[in-house]
Amino acid sequence: MTVGEGEPRSEPAPGRSRSAVDGLGLAARLRAEVFEAHAEAVRAVAGDPGAPLGRDLVELLALQRRIADLADRLAADEVAGPPRREDDGERIHRSHGEGSSMSVSLAKGGNVSLSKQAPNLTKVAVALGWDVRSTTGADFDLDASAMACGPNQRVVSDKHFVFYNNLRSPEGAIEHTGDNLTGAGEGDDEVINVDLAAMPPTITNIFFPVSIYEAETRRQAFGQVRNAYIRVIDAVTGSELTRFDLSEDASTETAMVFGELYRHGNEWKFRAIGQGYASGLAGIARDYGVNV
Repeated sequence: MTVGEGEPRSEPAPGRSRSAVDGLGLAARLRAEVFEAHAEAVRAVAGDPGAPLGRDLVELLALQRRIADLADRLAADEVAGPPRREDDGERIHRSHGEGSSMSVSLAKGGNVSLSKQAPNLTKVAVALGWDVRSTTGADFDLDASAMACGPNQRVVSDKHFVFYNNLRSPEGAIEHTGDNLTGAGEGDDEVINVDLAAMPPTITNIFFPVSIYEAETRRQAFGQVRNAYIRVIDAVTGSELTRFDLSEDASTETAMVFGELYRHGNEWKFRAIGQGYASGLAGIARDYGVNV
């Protein structure tokens, strides 16, 4: 029966356009032609086992395979939609954060342009969180900090190492909101506010370490920490711009650089780092030029 003579017209499956269905049909027909060509070649060789497979036939089969592969890709593109480009290691996974914008979830080493996420961005809040799975009952104090560095990735001055004993950078562009002594409770554990508009041009990178207070004395390490993350929030709108959830494989490290804000031309970007240190916060501070 022809379509339109009493037989209902079948509709594409949900999520597939009519062109997607047509593309899949084309791919199926081309694959059938390729298989038939292969069968002809097998029959030809079987009829005369000593005869070489001609160059023309080989080229024809290769061409047909390429056409079939192309049809498959076209059909897949119609179903999945246009491809999304990954930019500088960004893992394309977007989830709703606070506010109305979309938050970019990063893999370790990935980065994202905050300026493209929020073109009018002037201030951000860098929020860090974690849970402790210690069963000893001992106090477990993690501390977030910030190191404002120049192009050589060394702090521009010792006072640009912002932590629980130095809550504000000299020009006021970086401010620690205070120390959470236990990490208890839901949500962010510590927040560092960064005024990008007030940032001196000499500061090009801001690194965000987290360390365990008196880790050696208490015999504590990041192996006892779970659900650690760092996220960047537009301080004006409250929208989460990006987030990095750290893995739980840092069994012996007592400090870790979670991520960094950095200039890239006229943009501000964020990179997920996740680099652990067994030498604690002092080891990180030395690496970034702080006199300790």
